[in-house]
Parts: sequence; C-alpha cells; structure tokens
Amino acid sequence: MPFVHLQVQSAYSLLSSAAKVEALVEKASNLGFKALALTDENVMYGAIAFYKECRKRGIKPIIGLTASVLSEAEENTSYPVVLLAKNNKGYQNLLKISSAIQTKSKNGIPRRWLFQYREG
Repeated sequence: MPFVHLQVQSAYSLLSSAAKVEALVEKASNLGFKALALTDENVMYGAIAFYKECRKRGIKPIIGLTASVLSEAEENTSYPVVLLAKNNKGYQNLLKISSAIQTKSKNGIPRRWLFQYREG
C-alpha cells in the first residue's frame, strides 16, 4: 500500500529539524517514495529547492506549510495547521499566508484570514 508523508519539516523550520532538503529527498528516493510533502513552520524558504530536487529524482513534490493559527477561544494561543497546495493558485496563497505570518502577525494568523485564501 502506498504511503505519502504529508508533514515533513526541513532545517528551514528553525529548532524543529536539522534535515536538509536535498537529504530528505534523497532518502525518500532511496526508500522508493512516489511523492513527498514539505511543510516547514510558517516559512516557505525551501519550497523551490524541494520542488527541483523532487522533480530531479522522479518524486511528486507536494508544497505545503505548517501555519500557526490563533485560537479564537484562548488569547495569545496558536495551533499548527498543515496547509497543502493543490495547484499553483494554492502555492501562491501559501506564499501570502507565510508572508502575513512573517510581517503582520508573528504569533500566528487569525483563523478568519484562512478563508480569504480558499480556492474559489
């Protein structure tokens, strides 16, 4: 039965992983993976290198992001939410979400912001 890892973090997720993108994809290739996701915490710095490396090794790249989303019930509390791009429009939306977290809302984005990035 095929299995795809849909929540994988690289060294771009500071203090969460030391794995380099190239090493992750090489290991996945050696294990015979057909697809692999990259979902770093709040950033997408490794997405292009991940995409290129996966394509080079015949693995379907799944671009994603583990976004910090603020709790509506608990003030100053955020929870991780894994978001995966379905297509190029989804990828562009992930870039916007990542940028919003980095520039406007360091503790996480309000949940309602996610609805403005949904596919129409």
